[in-house]
Amino acid sequence: MREIFIYIGILFLILVILSFIIAVFRTKWAVKKVKQETEEEKIQKLDEVLRPFGFLYDPGQDIMYSRLHPWQRNLGYEKAFDEGAVLLSMVIDCEPIYFEYEGRRWLIELWKGQYGMTTGAELGVYRAEKPEDFKPGDERNLHYDAVENEDLLQMQYVLYRDGEEIIRRRARHWWLTAFEPGLYSRPENLTMCVKIVFPTERMCYAFFRGLLDAGYRSREAYFGGNYVTLYYSLPKLKQPGRKYGILRWLAQKNNKRNCRLYQKRTRVFVSDLDKITFLRYRYPLLYRALFGFTRWRRLRGRKRHIPEV
Repeated sequence: MREIFIYIGILFLILVILSFIIAVFRTKWAVKKVKQETEEEKIQKLDEVLRPFGFLYDPGQDIMYSRLHPWQRNLGYEKAFDEGAVLLSMVIDCEPIYFEYEGRRWLIELWKGQYGMTTGAELGVYRAEKPEDFKPGDERNLHYDAVENEDLLQMQYVLYRDGEEIIRRRARHWWLTAFEPGLYSRPENLTMCVKIVFPTERMCYAFFRGLLDAGYRSREAYFGGNYVTLYYSLPKLKQPGRKYGILRWLAQKNNKRNCRLYQKRTRVFVSDLDKITFLRYRYPLLYRALFGFTRWRRLRGRKRHIPEV
């Protein structure tokens, strides 16, 4: 009997050693594959993965961002997206700003926080027809469509983490987003400095009034004729995800763990493009987990056709 246990122990030790050797060779092979690929090849392969989900990679900032015509544009916006975000490991602050212009209800919403294994921010523009039985307070319950091509707004923002700039985005868009892979943040540690340019001064002032109604003051928002600048740190409005305190805590705990794994496993590389490429070859499960932010808004919505430009 004693000899059997000795043999089992030796066999277990051999398996451990073999597993270690295989892991070392797999890691060296993956590192070699990353170094063999050109930057263009890495970007192309990453974009091939991201494009079906509505996103692309920006080599200039080493971030991922949403396309102008992703599938999410057909869904528009409903409050369920914010309420269910934590179920997809999205621990974020959201700030919906409602206003009325030319007989329609408009929504410009800001988001920032932890999107799975990425730190990110969003700025979206939506519009809804005003129902005949509309009453004050019904804004949150409406379904909003993403604006048409002619109503795209020139928008920009800088995202700061504990006072340090991490992301800068600028485009004429309806959904301006950016996601920094492998970076862990708490929403309250993030700040967005936003500028939105409107086609008319009247529309700009209507949005500015929406900001004031939401609780913003002159030191946080500035009306400049046809543009508004906004300092978004702590949200003014009640957060739908706060009632899921335990879920938020569990999600952030998992997000933090995955971000640490990302940084630890890819520490041999500097750029996120190389890190992500390495994960593709060496840690496929962690690679797939990285794209969890693409599931954002993957809820039932009303689809409609939006023409390309």
